[in-house]
Amino acid sequence: MTLNGLAEITSNGLLRLTNTTQQQQGHAFHPTPLHFNKSFSFSTTFVFAIISEYPKLSAHGFTFVLSPNTDLPGSLPGPYLGLFNQSNNGNSSNHVFAVELDTILNPEFGDIDDNHVGIDVNSLRSVEAHLAGYFSAGNRGFHNLSLRSGQPMQLWVDYDGPNMELNVTLSPIKASKPDVPLMSITINLSESTLDSMYAGFSSSTGSLFTSHYILGWSFRINGRAQDLDLSNLPSLPRIGPKEKPKALTIGLPVILSVVALMAASIIGVMLWQRRKFTELMEDWEVKYGPHRFSYKELYTATRGFRERELLGTGGFGRVYKGVLPKNKCKVAIKRVSHESRQGMREFVAEIVSIGRVRHRNIVQLLGYCRDVKSSNVLLDGEMNARLGDFGLARLYDHGTDPQTTHVVGTLGYLAPELSKTGKARPSMKQVIQFLDRDIELPDLSPDYMNVGVPHIERYEGFDDFFMSYVTSSDQTLLHSSTAKGYDTPDKTS
Repeated sequence: MTLNGLAEITSNGLLRLTNTTQQQQGHAFHPTPLHFNKSFSFSTTFVFAIISEYPKLSAHGFTFVLSPNTDLPGSLPGPYLGLFNQSNNGNSSNHVFAVELDTILNPEFGDIDDNHVGIDVNSLRSVEAHLAGYFSAGNRGFHNLSLRSGQPMQLWVDYDGPNMELNVTLSPIKASKPDVPLMSITINLSESTLDSMYAGFSSSTGSLFTSHYILGWSFRINGRAQDLDLSNLPSLPRIGPKEKPKALTIGLPVILSVVALMAASIIGVMLWQRRKFTELMEDWEVKYGPHRFSYKELYTATRGFRERELLGTGGFGRVYKGVLPKNKCKVAIKRVSHESRQGMREFVAEIVSIGRVRHRNIVQLLGYCRDVKSSNVLLDGEMNARLGDFGLARLYDHGTDPQTTHVVGTLGYLAPELSKTGKARPSMKQVIQFLDRDIELPDLSPDYMNVGVPHIERYEGFDDFFMSYVTSSDQTLLHSSTAKGYDTPDKTS
């Protein structure tokens, strides 16, 4: 191609007639002149696109042109489309034939609108013009096309010299050539052309940024132009924002929705589990109860209440050794089974009574647990002592209140040598009476124990104690065996 002005061939094979430079023109011609006789015919087709900075506005259009020269001397940009100027527009000496694709309404040239195709001979005042568009197959209707849409379109110009018939046809690139042309006129082009002519394109810009592209072109004298292989045409530059891949526009929202749903499900399960293990504090627990442990803590401390941690089994359940996960305190955990005879009333009474006792030789209650479905648990620290159902403790701490010393035994601070005397242990009701000195302690001397003692019913029901603290849940109780300094129970609490 012979190029001048703004015209250029892009790296991917596009013919770019103009760029975004204002008030400029561009020409592109086949370098070899065509020789016409008085009855010549020609056929040409090309694919083009007009890309504007603003979809509804555009600079001036471009033309397919037959010209006696390639530089079109004296031509101007803007409305003159790089073909003529103010002085020579309309002169028969121009010997120029053009088919214009005009995107600006110029009243001085008699334009019909700002989106039309026109046939020009030596002047920009078209001899014939039509709104840009095409007729569907069978002439069933006319369809408008926007020349500045940025979409590729195809134009055919066919001239039959002997019959002096000129047909101009337009269609979208994806449609085949319509049977009915956009314009068909009778004209003798031999009167306005010379024997030697150049075929090419001319374009111009105005005040708006607009690019005019030719994607493919075919031309033939005295015959039908070869069809273009549309699949091999170069690609136009991207228009507007970069199109997002379908994986992002479709797949990503779906993935995000699935992830959000999974996250919501996981959070829901976590909240449900947390709520499931949330322990409701009742009035008696707030007023009398010591620290309340979660079942999870006890489960972790005993390694799942596994058999290797079992210390022994009694009438009310099993006792396990363990280590609290938070402070690494060694404890013993009494897990009360459903089969035990200890009810909720006795459990509440046991928590309230033991939780208020403070003495250096009395087992300190660390806490309890009760939304446990299989048992309640009694914890006792310092694993050098045995608990609950293994027997009574025998402690000899001279100088200490002997009544308190014996009560320590009833609470489970046990010595190995008395592990067989569990049946002699008093009930919790009697323990409270011992602490309040309402009844006297039984004789727990070694001789008496060897002979045998009257049976003391273990953990009998609290028929007259804490009747108002009955609940329906399972229970857990925690003990610490670390000896503390003497602390008289608060009688007012």
